[in-house]
Amino acid sequence: MAKALKRIVGIGFGVATVIGSSVGIGIFKWPGTIATYSTNELLFISFWIIGGLLSLIGCFIYAELGTKFPIAGGPFVFGRAAFGNAGGFLTGWMDLIMNTSAIAYLAIAVIEYLNQIIGYQLHIGFTSCILIILLAIFQWQGLRKSSALQIIMSLAKTICLLVFVGACFVYFIKSDGVHNSETKTTTSSIPLFTAIILSLRAVFLAYTGWNSAIYFSEEDVNPGKNLPRSMAYGIISIIILYVLVNLGLMAVLPLHKMAGSDMAAADAAKVVFGNRGSLIVTVIGIISILGVLYATMLFTPRVLFAISKAGLIHGSLSTLNKNAIPGIGLIIITLISLLFASTGLFFLVVSISAVFGILIDLLVYISYLVVRNKKMVGYKAWGYPFNAVLMIIVSLGLIIGLFVEDLNNSFYSLILLAAGIIVYFLSKRKGLIKPIQE
Repeated sequence: MAKALKRIVGIGFGVATVIGSSVGIGIFKWPGTIATYSTNELLFISFWIIGGLLSLIGCFIYAELGTKFPIAGGPFVFGRAAFGNAGGFLTGWMDLIMNTSAIAYLAIAVIEYLNQIIGYQLHIGFTSCILIILLAIFQWQGLRKSSALQIIMSLAKTICLLVFVGACFVYFIKSDGVHNSETKTTTSSIPLFTAIILSLRAVFLAYTGWNSAIYFSEEDVNPGKNLPRSMAYGIISIIILYVLVNLGLMAVLPLHKMAGSDMAAADAAKVVFGNRGSLIVTVIGIISILGVLYATMLFTPRVLFAISKAGLIHGSLSTLNKNAIPGIGLIIITLISLLFASTGLFFLVVSISAVFGILIDLLVYISYLVVRNKKMVGYKAWGYPFNAVLMIIVSLGLIIGLFVEDLNNSFYSLILLAAGIIVYFLSKRKGLIKPIQE
């Protein structure tokens, strides 16, 4: 058994993890929603840029915390530093539920797309469970092999999207921009402020996952230098990629035709590639989702590892296998993900993950305000305290939006949060929790 996590990854892996965790089906799904709230092309593109810049502000906050606390575990570590053991445990609990539910719905999405390609209806719950198990088996081999595959998958999805964008631009040039003659000024039936909030919520969902590099702080050869750079380079790359994809979509589809589409990229692909368009987008979608799924499975065991190392759950979960990864943690998160995936309840699982994701960000930004003035060296994010205040306001707006749009499913996340509170205090009362002071 390995005794400690190995410092073997650097900027390349960090960038690949950020891209791999973020660029999924969102870039295909959300353009149609955002086009619905956009009155012109400039506003449409502006939403994607603004969302990316806000993510960049959040990234610098995460990076500062990651360099101040260069240990595995991500938000749990920051929550515990700011709010003590109870606050840290609840942050870690939400992070665990969010990520395992994300693993489940991503696996379900892969199988649903695969069914479209093969023309045969594989059982969604069972087959998605098999996919999760196969990925877990590969990750058992250690971070060195897993990081190499993560880089390959991130590079593959980036190349696929750039080729798709290039095809859209070629079509536009060959058609002499003929669709511009059809362009109409779209109108929205909701107030501009509401349209901005709803659009930014959709954009934020597309950018979700950019903070993934911080989970590997303890395995980075130089976290003080690499974390800020890898996260910034990753998000800037995603902003550029997303803007290019949306420019490509607008080169093929006028905005009013894109508006309301469940999959604008598929609509554009049909125009560019004919009947093969849906197949091409489906394949790119599978590659993109697999990258996000793999990255999420890669960093989630570090959450359990950190909680266990702090003495807030059974100590066995902080043990490493012979390949220096949290082996028991990987088994546990796989089992929880299988439980979620076996339900086949895609939208419920997505809603739980979305609510917890934003709540975790909110707690991290508040944590940043609490610990910022402690005497610790390291990278310092620009704009304190206004950067954190801005992101807290944004997070609160997104949480309210989620509950307004989907109150029933979002309510289940509160039930799971309450369950975490009960688990913590019952465990503390029975003496099962023995916090370790650092």
